[in-house]
Amino acid sequence: MADFDRDQNAFFITFTVEEGEQYTFGDISVETTLPDLDVAALEGAARTSPGAVYDSEAVERTLEDLTLAVSSRGYAFAQVRPRGERDYDARTIAITYFIDEGARTYIERINVVGNTRTRDYVIRREFDLAEGDAYNQVLIDKAERRLNNLGYFKSVKIFSEQGSAPDRVIVNVQVEDQSTGEISIGGGYSTDAGIIAQVSLSERNFLGRGQQVKIAAGRGEDTQTYQLSFTEPYFLDRRLSAGFDIYRNAIGESSSTSLHPYEEVVNGGTLRLGIPLVEDLTLGLSYNISQSEIDEISSKITDVNPNLISDEDRIVSSLGYSLVYNTIDNMAMPRDGIYAKFGQEGAGVGGDAQFIRTTVQADYYRELNTDYGIIGHVGAKAGHVVGLGDNLDYRDHFRMGGDLVRGFESGGIGPRDADTGYLLGGQFFVGGTVETIFPVPLIPSDLGFYASLFADAGTVWDVDEDTVAATGASVIGDDASIRASVGLGLLWQSPFGLLRANVALPVAEDDADRTQLFSFSGGTRF
Repeated sequence: MADFDRDQNAFFITFTVEEGEQYTFGDISVETTLPDLDVAALEGAARTSPGAVYDSEAVERTLEDLTLAVSSRGYAFAQVRPRGERDYDARTIAITYFIDEGARTYIERINVVGNTRTRDYVIRREFDLAEGDAYNQVLIDKAERRLNNLGYFKSVKIFSEQGSAPDRVIVNVQVEDQSTGEISIGGGYSTDAGIIAQVSLSERNFLGRGQQVKIAAGRGEDTQTYQLSFTEPYFLDRRLSAGFDIYRNAIGESSSTSLHPYEEVVNGGTLRLGIPLVEDLTLGLSYNISQSEIDEISSKITDVNPNLISDEDRIVSSLGYSLVYNTIDNMAMPRDGIYAKFGQEGAGVGGDAQFIRTTVQADYYRELNTDYGIIGHVGAKAGHVVGLGDNLDYRDHFRMGGDLVRGFESGGIGPRDADTGYLLGGQFFVGGTVETIFPVPLIPSDLGFYASLFADAGTVWDVDEDTVAATGASVIGDDASIRASVGLGLLWQSPFGLLRANVALPVAEDDADRTQLFSFSGGTRF
C-alpha cells in the first residue's frame, strides 16, 4: 500500500506480511532419468523427512547432497530440481527431487573482485569447482554460503555471465572485506580468588590467509595466565584444520583452602587436527602435554593432613578425540541451531597420570517469536572420568562450579574434605540449563540490549575411593544431591562487542558449597 504525503512530497510504502499456517513435510521421493542410480539410497540421503516441520534450508542442503552424490557416480552435468505438492487440508508439502542430465556447460573462468585483504586462494578453495569443470548452480550456491559463513566479508555475491562460447560460463565472485580482529575482556568476582580479569587479542583472517591467531592473558589477585593459539584451516591444501596451543598458568595460594591452597605453575601445549566428516559434523584429534609444579602448600592443609596434597612435579600426557555437530547460526549470539559434542581423553602416553575422561554436551537454540525476537535455549552436559592403574589425582576429577551451575564459585560444587574444606571433585557430573533471551522492554531494539531468564541445575559426585584411602581424606558432599539456581542476565551488543552480566541466586545447595552472586564477560572487534 502506497500513501502520498503532500507536505513532505514523499510516498510512504507499507508492506503487509501475514504468517500463514505451519506446514510439515509429506512424502519424500526421488525420480531420475539417469540409468544405474540407486533411488532408494538417494532417498535415504535426503535431509527432509516426512512429518518434520517444513524447512527450506533442509531442501537446499538436500539438493547439494544429492548433486554431490550423483556427480560422484560419474554424472558431472546432473541437475537436481525439487517439486512440491501442497495438501491444504493436511497442511503438508510432498517433495519430489527430479534428477536429470542437464545442459553441458563448463566453467571458463572464475573472477574474484573486491578482496582488498583476503587472498584469492582463500576464496577459491571454498569452491568444489574450478576452471574447466562442469558448471553446477547448486555447488555455486554452496560456495557462496561457505564464504558467508567464514565471517571475513561484509557481503558475498556470486553471479554468472556468458563465456566465449555457448557452452562456457564465467563465474564472478564479488566480496567486501570486513574487520576480523577481536579484543575480548572477561571477568568476575569470587570470595576465594577476588577480582579476576582476562583480555585476549584474536585474528580470524591473519594476513588475509584465513589463519586464526589468538593471544590471551589473565590476571587475578594471585593468578596469571598466558596463552598463544594458531590454527590453519586448510592444512596440506585440504579441508583439514590443524593448530597448536601453548599456555602457562601461574596460580598463587587462594585465601581459603577450598580449590587451590597452594602455589602452582602449569606449562603445557596442545596439537590439534580437525577433519570434516560431513557438512556439519567434524572429527577432532588432539595431543596434550603439560607439566605442573606445586609449592607452598597451605599450613591449613599440611597441619591437618600432610598426605592430602602431593607437591611432586607431575607430567600429564594425553591423546583425545571429539565429534562435534554444529548448525548454530551465530556462535557469538546464537538464535537457531544445535551444538553437540562428544569427546574422550586418555592420559598415560608417558607422563605420570593414567585416566580416561569422557564428556558430552548438547545445546539447542530456537527463535520462539520472530516478532519480538525471543530466543529459547536448552542445554545439557555430563561427564565421567576413571583412573587406570594408579590412584586418580584430585586434580583429574571434575571440579566444577559456575561453569556448571551459575550462582556458584569456580570449584564451588562437589565432594570436599570435611577437615580442611579442600575440593576433592568427583568422577561424574551432570548439568542442564533452560534459558530465554529477549529484547529489554521499553528500550529501542537497535541499541542491542537483551535480557535473559535462566534456571540451571547440576551436580558432581563420586570421588575415587582408592584416592581417598591413600590420602586419608574425610569426604562430605558426595551424595549427588542436585544444586540449582535461577537468575537474570543482561546482554548488550555494544560497540565493544557482546557484554554479558549474570545475577544468579542458588535455590538448592549443599552446606559446604561456595556461592557467587555476580559474574560478567564481554568483548569487541577491531
